[in-house]
Amino acid sequence: MEGSRATVIDWPVPFVGREAQLARLIDTITLRPGAVIVTGAPGVGKTRLAEAALRVLAGRGWRCLRGYAVAAGRDIPLAALSGIVPAMPPIDADGPAGLLAGVVTALNSLAESGRIVVFVDDVHQLDNVSAVALHQAVRAGSLALLATLPTGAEVPETIGALWRSGRAARMDVDPLDAADLEQVLVGWLGGPVARGTLDQVRRATAGNPLYLRELVLAAHDSGALTHDNELWQLRELPAAAGRLDDLVRCRLAGLDSAERTALEVLALAEPVGVRLLHDVLGGDVVETLERRGLITVRADGRRWEAQLAHPLYGEVLRGRIPTSTRLRWYRRLADALEAYGVRRWSDLLPWAVWRVDGGGPADSALIAAAVREVADQPADPHLRERLAQAAWESNADLDAGLLRCRVLIEQGRTGAALTALEDVAAHAGDDHARRDVATARSWFLGWCHGSVADALWRLRQDAAALADPVSQVTLRVDRANLLACAGRPRHAARLVADVDVADSPELTVRIAAVQGVAFLLSGQLDQLRTALAGAVAPPASRCAMYPAEYASGALPVDVWAYDGMIAQARETGHEVLAHTYGLGDRIAHASALTSLALAEITAGALDTARRYVTEALPVLRDFGVRHHEGRCLAAGLLAATYQGDEAAADRFEGRLAEIWPALAQIELFRFEVDRARAWRWWQRGEPGAAHALLATSARRWGHRGGLLPAVLLASDLARMGEPTTAARLLPADPIPARWGLGVALVDLVRALAAPDVAELERVAAILAELGCHLYAAEATAAAAVAGARRRATGRTGTGVRRGEVDDAARAKARAAVAAGRCDNARTPLLASVGDRSHLTRREREIAALVARELSNQAVAEQLALSIRTVENHLNRIFAKLGVHGRAELADVLRQGRRDQL
Repeated sequence: MEGSRATVIDWPVPFVGREAQLARLIDTITLRPGAVIVTGAPGVGKTRLAEAALRVLAGRGWRCLRGYAVAAGRDIPLAALSGIVPAMPPIDADGPAGLLAGVVTALNSLAESGRIVVFVDDVHQLDNVSAVALHQAVRAGSLALLATLPTGAEVPETIGALWRSGRAARMDVDPLDAADLEQVLVGWLGGPVARGTLDQVRRATAGNPLYLRELVLAAHDSGALTHDNELWQLRELPAAAGRLDDLVRCRLAGLDSAERTALEVLALAEPVGVRLLHDVLGGDVVETLERRGLITVRADGRRWEAQLAHPLYGEVLRGRIPTSTRLRWYRRLADALEAYGVRRWSDLLPWAVWRVDGGGPADSALIAAAVREVADQPADPHLRERLAQAAWESNADLDAGLLRCRVLIEQGRTGAALTALEDVAAHAGDDHARRDVATARSWFLGWCHGSVADALWRLRQDAAALADPVSQVTLRVDRANLLACAGRPRHAARLVADVDVADSPELTVRIAAVQGVAFLLSGQLDQLRTALAGAVAPPASRCAMYPAEYASGALPVDVWAYDGMIAQARETGHEVLAHTYGLGDRIAHASALTSLALAEITAGALDTARRYVTEALPVLRDFGVRHHEGRCLAAGLLAATYQGDEAAADRFEGRLAEIWPALAQIELFRFEVDRARAWRWWQRGEPGAAHALLATSARRWGHRGGLLPAVLLASDLARMGEPTTAARLLPADPIPARWGLGVALVDLVRALAAPDVAELERVAAILAELGCHLYAAEATAAAAVAGARRRATGRTGTGVRRGEVDDAARAKARAAVAAGRCDNARTPLLASVGDRSHLTRREREIAALVARELSNQAVAEQLALSIRTVENHLNRIFAKLGVHGRAELADVLRQGRRDQL
C-alpha cells in the first residue's frame, strides 16, 4: 500500500469559493462606477479575484487598463500610469500641478472610447501624482478604479477621500473555508484527498490560497504528499523551503532586531500573554507588530494573548532559530512565568515544556501535575514522553512512569515499553500502585502482543496478591474487558454483573464498555444504544483497556452500521471523526474511519469504503495497533474482493497474514476478518474452503451467544451459494425484533434456501429502505432469477408468451438498476442476472423525474433541455429497462432505486 509520487499535479488553481464575491464585485463596478478596493491578507487571492472580474468586464465590452504600483516607483511621478498614459505630458512652467492637469485630461479623454476600468494592484504603493490623478478621474466619473490593498497596509489619503465621499466601496477577501479548500485541492490533484490531510493543510495555511499552493507543491516535490491510485495523503508537513520560505521571508522583510526577536519568541511559545511578553522583551515591540498585521492579540478570559498572524510565519521562523537560542528563550520564558505565577491550568503545560527543554531548577510537584494534565489528552507523543521522563527522573512519580510506558506502546516501541513497565513495577509500593501496574501490563500483553491468555493469567495472579477490595474489583473489570474482546461476552458480563460502581466514574465507563460489547455481539443493538447514551464520559486513562476506548469512539458508528441504518451510521461517524480529530487522537480517528468503511460496504459504496481504509491504514500501522489494523485490512480486503480487484486484495491479504499472530486471540472483530478471507477464497476459485470457513466461524459464534456474528456469517454463506447450509446454521435463539438488519438477513437466507419471489422482493425493499444497497441488489437479483425459473417450470408447450418476456425483462432491469448502486460489485447473486447496459447519468435524472409523475415539458424545463431531447432519452430508458410506459418505469425504480424518487 505504499504511495507514489509519479502522479503529476494539474495546475493552475481552480477558481472556487469566490463566485459570489466575483458577482458582487462586477455588479458594484458596473452599476455604480467609482472605486472598489479589494482588501485581504497577502496571498489570500485579492489579485486573482480582481483579474477574474477584469476578464468578465472585458467580455462585456469594457476597456480594461492596468497600472503598476511598486515600492521602487513611489518617488517617481506617474510611475504607475506610464502604461496607461504613454504620451506623458511635459512638466511645464506650472511644475507638478501642470503635469497632474495634463494626466487628468488624458485620463478623461480615454472615457470617450467607452467604459473604462483601471486596475491597480497594491494601491498603497502608488506614487502621489498617480494617486491624485486617479482620484480626480474617479470623482469626475471618467473611469472606474479597481484596486487591491493588503490588510495592515496604510490606506492612501486619496482612497480615504473616496471612501468618505461615498465613491469607493470595500470588499474583504477571506481565506478559503474548509469546503472551498477541499474543492481547490481536489481540482489541483485530480482526485479525493484524505480527511486528515485536508485538516493538516487547512491548519498549516489558514486557508491562504498562495501559501496553500506553495505548501502542496513543496510536499509533492519532497515526497511527503503521496497517491496510491485512490487517495492523496500528506504523511508529514514539509519544511518551509524554496518558494514558500521566500514568500514568508518577503512578508517579514524590513523588521528590526527587536521585532524579529519578538516574532521568534512567539514562534517558539505562542500563544503568549501580552504581559509576559512585555516582561521578557520590553518596549513597544508588541504594539508595533500588531499594527503591521504580523501578530494578533485576542482576549482569553481576563488575559490578553498574542500569537503570529499566520501559522507559516512560525514554521519559517522556527526553522531558522539556532538550538542554543531556542533553549535560552525557553529558560527565560519559564523563569518569567514562575515569577509572574503559574496561575492557570493552561499555564502549566507551556511552563513544563519550557522548563524541561530549556533547563534550570524545576518544581517536581508542578512537573508531575503537568504530566497528569497531558496523561489523558492525545498531545504530541514526544512531548508526553519528555514530560513523563522528567517527572519520573525527578521523583519516580508513578503516574509519570505509567504514562511513559503508554506513550512508548503507542509509538510501537514495545520492547522499551516493557522494560520501562518493569522499572515502574519495582517502585510500586502500595495496592493502588500495584493495581495500576497490573492494568498497564494486561493492556500491554493483551492488546499489543495479542496474548490474551497470558494477560488473563497474570491478572489473576496480580489480583490474588492485593488486599484492597477496590483494587481487586478493578482488576476483575480488566479481566472482563479482555474476555469481551476475546469473544466471550457472556462470561465477561457475568464477571461485572454484581460490581458496585457508584463511587467510580471510570469503572462505570469500563463496565459499560463490557456490557456494550456483549450487547453488540448478541444483536441487542437497541439496548446498546441506550447503554451508550448513559456512558458519555471518556475513560479516565488509556490503560482502561481497549473496549472503553472503543465504546467512546468507533462503537457508536458500529451500532448503526450493524443495524443497517446507513444514514445514521454516516452522520454519527462524521461527528466522531470531527471529535477525534479535534482531540488529536489519531488511533480513535482511524478506528472510526474503519467502522465507516464497513458501513459503506454494506451500502454498496465500495469506492468510498476503500478511500476510508486507505486513509486509516497508515496510522494504524505506524502506531502498531494490530487489532485495529486487522479490522481495517479486513474492510479493505472485502471491498477489493467485491470489486474483483485482485492486486489490491493480494496486498490486503498479505498484510493480514503478517499480523495474524497478534490477531489470533482478539476475537471481537475476528468474524470480520473471517468474512473477508472467505470472500477472497471464493474469488480465487476455492469455494469449498470459503464455505467451510464461514460455516465453522458461524457455528463457533452461535455456541458462544454471538448472535450478530453468526447471522452475518450465515448470510454470507447463503449469498455465496449455500443457502440451505446457511439456513441450518442460523442461531436457535430468536432474533431481537428491533435488530432490523438481523431480521432482514435471516429472512433473506430463508428466502434463498426455498426460493420465494414475493419474499425476496419484500426483503429487498426493506434492505433498500435501510440503505443496505448491496444486500438489496442481491435480493432483487435473486428474485429475478427465481421468477425466471418459476416461469420456465410452469410453462407448457414450446411457446413463450409476450407477457412472460416483459416480466422477465422488468425483473432483470430492477436487478440491474439496483446493482448500479454498488460500485461495480461482483458477487455470485449479482453475476446471476448477467450484464446489462446501465442508465447514463442524464437518463437516471430523467427517469427519476418521470417516476415522480412530471410531464415531459416539466422535465425539459427543470433540466434545461428540449422536449424532443427528453422524449428521445425516455425511449432509450424504456428500451434498456424493458418497460412500456411511465407507470412500469416508476414500478422498476421504486423497487430498484428508492432513493432516486
